Amino acid sequence: MSAPLAASPALSLPPARNLLPLLALGAIALAYGGTLWSMLAIWARSSTFAHGALIFPIGAWLVWRRRAELGTLERAPCYPALALVAVLGALWLMARLAQVQVAAQFALVALLPAAALAMLGPRFTRAIAFPLAYLLLAVPSGEVLIGPLIEFTASFTVGALQLTGVPVYREGSFLTLPTGNWAVAEACSGLRYLIASFALGTLYAYLSYRSFWRRAAFVAASVLLPVLANGVRAYLIVLIGHWSNMQVAAGVDHVVYGWVFFCLLLLALFWLGARWREPVAEAARRGPAWSGAAPRGAAAACVLLAAAWPALAAWRMPEPPPQALARPIAIALAPALADEAEFRLVQFQSPDASYGRRLRLDARHSVVLQLGHYRHQRAGAALEPAGGARVAGDWRELGSTARVVPLGGGELAVRQTVLERGGTKLLVWRWYRQSGVETSSAARIKLLLAAHKLLRLRQDGTEIVVATSFDENPEQAAAVLTRFLILMRPSILRGVEHDSVN
Repeated sequence: MSAPLAASPALSLPPARNLLPLLALGAIALAYGGTLWSMLAIWARSSTFAHGALIFPIGAWLVWRRRAELGTLERAPCYPALALVAVLGALWLMARLAQVQVAAQFALVALLPAAALAMLGPRFTRAIAFPLAYLLLAVPSGEVLIGPLIEFTASFTVGALQLTGVPVYREGSFLTLPTGNWAVAEACSGLRYLIASFALGTLYAYLSYRSFWRRAAFVAASVLLPVLANGVRAYLIVLIGHWSNMQVAAGVDHVVYGWVFFCLLLLALFWLGARWREPVAEAARRGPAWSGAAPRGAAAACVLLAAAWPALAAWRMPEPPPQALARPIAIALAPALADEAEFRLVQFQSPDASYGRRLRLDARHSVVLQLGHYRHQRAGAALEPAGGARVAGDWRELGSTARVVPLGGGELAVRQTVLERGGTKLLVWRWYRQSGVETSSAARIKLLLAAHKLLRLRQDGTEIVVATSFDENPEQAAAVLTRFLILMRPSILRGVEHDSVN
């Protein structure tokens, strides 16, 4: 007679005292509730990152399916791992102070495996290393890949069209064909396909293969194939639109075609992957011992050490009062300049003070000067150097690059962008002044902000934008902007400094 179902080792539950690590991990997650909530909010509103809501349940299932084997492993606290908990907490604090949400989210999720290592020890943690690492895919990240993916998709589409004899003119991410115009927008970059394919491919490789090289090969295929397939998808959509005289695949229907194409790609990938599938050996069905004392000391140390950083953040960065309306910044004009009109090219994120005017430099040239100043940076009202120019209206971005501008006795690093609308082209330079330091580096801005918040020094930041129009040669516009900055930069800095300290 077989043993009762409840007594089967595969279905045995750990003793209640072994739930202590789970309770400790839950307490850590609650201590970082603001960061956890920011992830939940992104999962709810973004189709690109909606898969994140499934990652934690999948990770829990991956651990649960190995419970018979895990019950036989020795568990012993690893107190040196508390140092890793402390380092990740410090990284979370720096990211929180610098308003880098994705870095704070990564630090929080990485805290959970580190705490598990401290409470359960290396042998037990090694057995669940993949489920713990898989949790990192819950972090909504990847926007940094949008630019390169758009560039690849546009280049692939143009090359394929030219190979098939279709005339095409490319300007940035915009394509012009005899039958109509196309734009490789963010939704066409293929990021959502890439993220979904990587998440599914990594899980499939873990469940289907045992050797490292087969797993690595399948994961690599799940990354490379969606990128290449998105280029093919974009080419086919443009080609269908061209052949149908923009009657088919020119609207929302090409999004539907894209998802159908992606699903077929995944089915083909998994079908091919199944041909080299390796049967995973099941763990020996020994009676689970769940040996080892409850890690009370390590669990308490993990919770206290992890919770110290959110408490420090609340102490070092009290929320400043919201600014109802942006006040104007007083900028003294050089004698050679004349004020023409108000002009807003960039949409700043709830600045404390602002300035936006079109100024006459000479009889032929006008320059737009715009500033967004943040005296107290906070969530929803801070410099966002990595977030793009946030251009108002229907301007199209044709390209962006870094540039160093010689200004008399010194140099100024700026981010140069070319915009186009209705045949008018603008050359735009923008840079930042964080805590009294001029820079165009997003990393330097965030490090300055974090350090100054931690030390309670000045935290003000300003985004400065200048722009002028040109016909064909952007270097003519660059010469105009250089001349303008030689005249106006000292006055701009004095106006910003006066607003920062008064």
